[in-house]
Amino acid sequence: MSPSPAPLNPLPSDTSTEADPPRKPTILDGLKSVHPSDFAQVHKTPCARESLLTGMGAGFGVGGLRLVFGGNPWTSMTYAVFSFSLVSAGAHAICQRRRQLEQASMQRATEIMARKKEERAMKMAEMKAERERRREEHERQKSGWGRMTGWFGGGGGGGGAKSDENGEGRK
Repeated sequence: MSPSPAPLNPLPSDTSTEADPPRKPTILDGLKSVHPSDFAQVHKTPCARESLLTGMGAGFGVGGLRLVFGGNPWTSMTYAVFSFSLVSAGAHAICQRRRQLEQASMQRATEIMARKKEERAMKMAEMKAERERRREEHERQKSGWGRMTGWFGGGGGGGGAKSDENGEGRK
């Protein structure tokens, strides 16, 4: 008889001693995680400065126009706050999308440059191998008795006697 398989859950089956399940975070937990120094550094986050300035301009413009063209100050401020919020959120989304596209194109450019560098290295290696092959061939041709080939009418030595393909003289 084979031994019984180990239980899938190694914890004891009595759950009364287990801790409570993790609770969902609340708004108060979120507020506790925000520190005043975070607001001092908001201008350093990507796209925040541009989008907030765009939203401020839009809020000022829309609220000012609403006030000038017959609105009371309270509704003008409401228009200004809503237009600030909407324009800032939209400008931030557009800026983030632009950054993503820029990062993707930079990554593509980096990959292309790496591939070109690799291709260039392979081409240089091929050229170096071809140069080495030619140098060896040139060295082989000029070394020893081989350089006498073609002088004195034939096969590498003096004498001037013509010989056929078998190395025998003419008869």
